[in-house]
Amino acid sequence: MTALQTGAAWLRCGRLDEAKRHLSAAVEAQPGLADAQMMLGVIHGMQGQPTEAATCFRTALRLRPGSADAHGNLGNALRELGHAEEAAGHLRQALHLRPDYAEAHNNLGAALLPLGQVTEAEACFRSALHLRPDFIEARGNLGRLLLAESRPDEAVTLLQAALRDQPGAAPLWATLGAALRAAGRPGEAARALHTALRQAPATEAIWTEFGNALYELNRPGEAAAAFRKALEIRADSPSALLGLAVAQAQLGCFGPAEAAARDALRHQPDFAEAGNALGDILRNQGRLAESEAALREALRLRPDYPDARVHLAFTLLQAGRFAEGWQAHEHREGAKAWARGRRRFPVPRWQGEPLAGRRLLLHAEQGLGDTIQFSRYLVGMAPDAGVLVQVQAPLLPLLRGQFGRIALLGDAEPLPAFDLEAPLLSLPHLLGDVAAPTPYLTPDAGRLAAWRARLAAMPGIRVGLVWAGNPGMAADARRSIALAALHPLGAVPGITFVSLQHGPAASEPTPAGLPMLATDLHDFVETAALVAALDLVIGVDTAVIHLAGALGRPVWLLNRADTCWRWGNRPGDSAWYPTLREFRQPAHGDWGSVVAAVRQALMDFAPGTAP
Repeated sequence: MTALQTGAAWLRCGRLDEAKRHLSAAVEAQPGLADAQMMLGVIHGMQGQPTEAATCFRTALRLRPGSADAHGNLGNALRELGHAEEAAGHLRQALHLRPDYAEAHNNLGAALLPLGQVTEAEACFRSALHLRPDFIEARGNLGRLLLAESRPDEAVTLLQAALRDQPGAAPLWATLGAALRAAGRPGEAARALHTALRQAPATEAIWTEFGNALYELNRPGEAAAAFRKALEIRADSPSALLGLAVAQAQLGCFGPAEAAARDALRHQPDFAEAGNALGDILRNQGRLAESEAALREALRLRPDYPDARVHLAFTLLQAGRFAEGWQAHEHREGAKAWARGRRRFPVPRWQGEPLAGRRLLLHAEQGLGDTIQFSRYLVGMAPDAGVLVQVQAPLLPLLRGQFGRIALLGDAEPLPAFDLEAPLLSLPHLLGDVAAPTPYLTPDAGRLAAWRARLAAMPGIRVGLVWAGNPGMAADARRSIALAALHPLGAVPGITFVSLQHGPAASEPTPAGLPMLATDLHDFVETAALVAALDLVIGVDTAVIHLAGALGRPVWLLNRADTCWRWGNRPGDSAWYPTLREFRQPAHGDWGSVVAAVRQALMDFAPGTAP
């Protein structure tokens, strides 16, 4: 058996080193053996040596100029080396020589993508699949193209069909997971990625994508574990380091989060996403100047990056630089957290100009507390303006009739004709500092009288408590507190506590020593009347706190250290509600110090005193 034959036999068995040794001997004895050069090129390619592979394929092509295989393999090696244009030329020549060359169609598509020729690349992948319907790599490439082109639903359909035929293809499961996550289906994405990991557990990219899906499911602890698994495989992965940074931040571990974000930037200095995450992490630590610098650097790298623009808005607003902050805040609809919920209307966006007989629709966005907070700007609308406001249905009974002739509708009600539109949270930018002073909401007089009569029998000071927010909110685990943690407040004499809690947390058992009047609050009208009848409201950052402030009632905010931008950089910085007093954690997670400070303040509290 000749050295060429022996080398070919070893190659078929997958014994690459033995094959390379015999084929090199064959080439040394007979430099004109094109087949030996081709096989050596294939071996170099399989061993991750595209430069050496390209040299072999060029030699083979010189010996056999009409070889479609030589053109195809050289094109693929050049593509791996980043020489996309030259690669495309050879792959097109391969297809001219052999039009049914499925691998060349697929590789040409991959070469065309970095050249920006997306339409032709898609056609190439589809041609490869027409020739070979079971071509896993082409299916994966087409799925990734559809995903990159913001066509995740098409990618999901394609990949699910492929996996019915090839359920053991880990790359297809991984790409399906990414497509499902992009389509807003993180639960299904996590399941697909878990399947991919069972088949390919040592793949860093799959662990990273799995972590991203878990993070979007609001499971930051599990997400952090997935990112660490990715980093065990590839310690310098910028994407896994970024994922670990945002997961740690969600858990309130801002020191490790900052370290991971900086490590990602050390490995990839032009990684705008890591700079954006770093900026938000720094803001959460109250380091606003550093936050601004990091976010402006991210925007230098990616000027069209709305997520960084919104995080910059939060930093500027927290610093009290409102004009700049509100302007930057107008980019929020393009940011990831807002894009899926963006509402589109067939009318122009209002820019603050006189309405001149046109009807304007203002529509609520984000949470119930945001709507209560920013509804104050409705007072500043011209009394003769044709303004229609659509708000969340639970707030409609409370807000209807509060703002004169302005008409209010619930978010499920049909809309009448209108000429212009704007989100409610754009009013500070559009109108400037014209918000109404507090109180700008008033309770229902009949319900207020009923609550005053009911509370008259309660001894001492009447204090409302709210200890938990919406568990679906990303930072809720950091802003909410267990009712049991408020137990020390029960030791203050002369106080009757009243529950203002809505949602699942309302069923938490009341700790011994903290007597509290249970309530059954079905709507915000009832809640507003009760709040107005109380001497004081104490609670975490929820809609009830905004409601108490809007009613002008004394309200104490129990706030996390990584405060929301609206409360300023230091306790007492916020001017939204003059009757609000803030008790902020001295360190992340330290609710004990907050409760101790509130207990001491309650000892000195008397109705009618300044908050």
